[in-house]
Amino acid sequence: MAGISGISSNDNNYFASMLGTKSSSSKSSSSGLDSIVGGSSAGGGLGDYALIQSGAYKKLLNAYYSRQDNTDTAQTKAEKINLSTAGSDASGLNQEITKLLEKGVSEDNRESIKEGLKGVIDKYNSLIDSSSSVDDVKVLRQALWMTQDTSALAATLSDIGITVGSNNKLSLDEEKFDKAQLTSISTAIVGRGSYFSRLADRSASISGAANNAVSGSNSSSMYRSNGSYASNTAGNVIDKEK
Repeated sequence: MAGISGISSNDNNYFASMLGTKSSSSKSSSSGLDSIVGGSSAGGGLGDYALIQSGAYKKLLNAYYSRQDNTDTAQTKAEKINLSTAGSDASGLNQEITKLLEKGVSEDNRESIKEGLKGVIDKYNSLIDSSSSVDDVKVLRQALWMTQDTSALAATLSDIGITVGSNNKLSLDEEKFDKAQLTSISTAIVGRGSYFSRLADRSASISGAANNAVSGSNSSSMYRSNGSYASNTAGNVIDKEK
């Protein structure tokens, strides 16, 4: 029988050496995995029924899937770290927004508001980076909606000195903020329909989605040896700075 689809010659050599047999490239029809499925060679091959009956074949399969599972485990651990980071950044952003929303908008409070905006912008930019590193469709969707909200209200933010960059990150022009009208600051901060109120809701949703994914409430994008598969959307939907 010809070689098994999806199994490389390196895997053949690995399996053969693990079971104490030799694999020869000049005798591909009787080497490595081929001999398991009915090939024969002088002195007996892996296709020998006695070897299969003794458990050698099962041992080979277990070793193969163990290698795959180890890879899956490493990927899963890395993804959980990325999700935890994104969840922490989202939670931190939500906390900074909450503190900002609690501030009264007045001329006497302008400096305090500016410092609050700096804290929000710092956490927002961190979340842009960390959410771009995850492979979870719900987190990515919420992060995308967050950047869309920001882009849609870019003019409102510009009135108080906040610029939306091409990489979706925010920056504050302190001099422009110092000269901004209080009504413009109030429009951005005060009320349920304000930008920062909406951002608070979005950051809470990102945090919740990330925490659910870490705890296993969401399925991961892995195809495992036991046949389980969960659909997910991979990729980076947030443009990064080149």
